[in-house]
Amino acid sequence: MHEQRFVSTSVDSFTKKLYDRPINRKYVLIKRLGKGGFGVVYLVNDEELTLKLEHHSIDRSFLEEEARKYEAFQDAVGLSKAYWFGRHDDFRVMAFELLGPTLDDLFAYCGHRFSLKTTLMIADQILVRLEQLHSNAVIHRDINRY
Repeated sequence: MHEQRFVSTSVDSFTKKLYDRPINRKYVLIKRLGKGGFGVVYLVNDEELTLKLEHHSIDRSFLEEEARKYEAFQDAVGLSKAYWFGRHDDFRVMAFELLGPTLDDLFAYCGHRFSLKTTLMIADQILVRLEQLHSNAVIHRDINRY
């Protein structure tokens, strides 16, 4: 089942060289899980964690802001815990908890069809998590299926 959950394996030119050596002396990139508005998320050799990378050419670090916001939610149910933030080569990097498969992976596993019950359960979980964020004055600007 572990291999089924990861869909995207392409490597962009910025991160290709990062596959050659560990980040923070312990994290080895395995495969790309997704890409958002300002960063790329990778599965690493520690199967409990993922890394989000942001290229240093982005003047305003969204990832640094995100790392600070994660601190406020370290004990929140259903939200990833952040474990490390730092720099590696030309990137800002954050290590955070891998909670499970993506919605894309679940959709594929269910034969590309969700029942009404499943759809409502997913929607409920999304709304609960967004309420957690909003009640702490955080607006999520990059909601995606990864």
